[in-house]
Amino acid sequence: MRFVMPQLAFVAVAFSACASTPTPQTTDVAAAQHAQLAAADDQAAAKQIAKYDPAARQDKQRCTGRSARGEAEIEVCWTSEVNPTADHLKKAQRLHALAEEQRAQSEKLRQAEVTACSGVSEIDKTMSPFSHPEDVATVTPLKSAGASGKPEGAVITFRAIDGMTSPRLEKLVNCQLARNACLENGAAEMAYCPLVLKNVKATVTPGADGLFSISVRSDDPSIAQEVLKRSQALVIR
Repeated sequence: MRFVMPQLAFVAVAFSACASTPTPQTTDVAAAQHAQLAAADDQAAAKQIAKYDPAARQDKQRCTGRSARGEAEIEVCWTSEVNPTADHLKKAQRLHALAEEQRAQSEKLRQAEVTACSGVSEIDKTMSPFSHPEDVATVTPLKSAGASGKPEGAVITFRAIDGMTSPRLEKLVNCQLARNACLENGAAEMAYCPLVLKNVKATVTPGADGLFSISVRSDDPSIAQEVLKRSQALVIR
């Protein structure tokens, strides 16, 4: 049977600037891990800086081949002065840049918590709504309008769940998308969840008899297919 859902819907979009693989850990722990990685990069950069000597100089010759001079051929070689420790400075600069990226990821994760996960319990922050396959009633392919019917993802309909409301489910989905977009490890643990994929949107739609549907879609055909694959796997887990 096909359910006709009301037009009212709530749309949640993953933050494209972040990576999209979550872990079952608290925000503080995940943010602290980014901070630790940043500190390690800073320490490695300091070691490279210690090997850099701005006053170091070394002559370097570059020969370009033979040239005729009179009846003899001679090697043409150019001499330039270089700093033999310059590579250490370059490595230090790259490590400092990596450290800044880690600090930025830590801050993005904390901001995701503030903006999207306010009021969400710690267990709901670290667990996908799709970690409860026993509550999934149906999964149907989501296709674009028109004769072509291009695959866009999947519609996952949940059974009636005590205490669940449309705004609450919308909040959970928003929180998951925000966190998943910022966390960078743990993909194996959440490989079943369509929300961890890059460039996905999720729409929560309330239906009759307390049912709720989550439409997960992507404009990328390969990602849309993966969304459908993961969604269909939920009903046979």
